[in-house]
Amino acid sequence: MSHIAARPRSLALVPFIASFHYHKGEFASAVERILPNGQAHLMVNLDEDEFRTYNGPDFGTVHRTCGVVLAGPHGRATAIDTKEQR
Repeated sequence: MSHIAARPRSLALVPFIASFHYHKGEFASAVERILPNGQAHLMVNLDEDEFRTYNGPDFGTVHRTCGVVLAGPHGRATAIDTKEQR
């Protein structure tokens, strides 16, 4: 598995983007909980044109969207499938 993290090179982006992250490799199939933290995250699935998020009791409710998700500040935890982080 490869993981690259970098800060934006353009000073014009610095007020809006804290960092870029790139993940490549095989992940075990699991659900990763994302806790509320007051930040927004733009996630892009480069492997397939679908992103699945889970919420509700025991994360039993599935929401499917195109391969891009904007996860903004929220009041409760949500979850994503780790398979989609490749």
